[in-house]
Amino acid sequence: MNHFRIWHNSFKNRKKYTIRQREAFYDLALPFLPTSKDDVIVDIGAGSGGFGARLNLYQTYNNVVLLDGNEETVKNLQNEGHKAIIHKVPNRLPFENKSVALVHSSHMVEHLSHKQLYSFISEVDRVLCDGGIFIISTPLLWKNFYNDLSHIKPYNPVVFIKYLCEKSEQRTEKTVSGNFVVKDLTYRYTTEEFSFIGANNIVVDFIIQVFKMVISKIFGINRYTRSGYTITFKKDSNSEPSKL
Repeated sequence: MNHFRIWHNSFKNRKKYTIRQREAFYDLALPFLPTSKDDVIVDIGAGSGGFGARLNLYQTYNNVVLLDGNEETVKNLQNEGHKAIIHKVPNRLPFENKSVALVHSSHMVEHLSHKQLYSFISEVDRVLCDGGIFIISTPLLWKNFYNDLSHIKPYNPVVFIKYLCEKSEQRTEKTVSGNFVVKDLTYRYTTEEFSFIGANNIVVDFIIQVFKMVISKIFGINRYTRSGYTITFKKDSNSEPSKL
């Protein structure tokens, strides 16, 4: 039964999250939103503010702060009435220690070097209150990752787990916290052709290609690849370390 549940969950996720749009991944934050309307929510690399708009945060909470490094983007957000601040990651976040209830960052960390990432998550740890939520969405290494010249490096979820959830010091950089637990990990998928299947004989190869098209187009059988993920952490000083 356990294997059946694993397969069924995988099937549902592949069916739902084989998409490029970000809205479905924004929705993953819904169970973790703060209960108080006065709690501080921060969206880092906010872009056009889609995360807050999708979850109706601007009408629900009094302290939603949008950070972005693009001056024109920030000006547009301010003109729309949002609390927007120009911020260059990994500079010090403009918040007091333990003053933020939720930090969200979508498709930003892949633009950072490993040292910048380390400084960034250290800053998130500093500003998050106990019980605070940290949500990261980012691509994995897939065929189109380096189509964007500003993409520096893909980071697997294990990187964040090791530096936020585990207390071991035996690694390149010291553990940032050890006080976080993983609350959710949802992968994004993309489909790929079975390009590795072929033959030297033209007739046989033609039959194979037709067969591939039939099973893909008619029966919906595809090769699925994990192309990204959204991981949600909760800061909890009394928790047991998380393992993936």
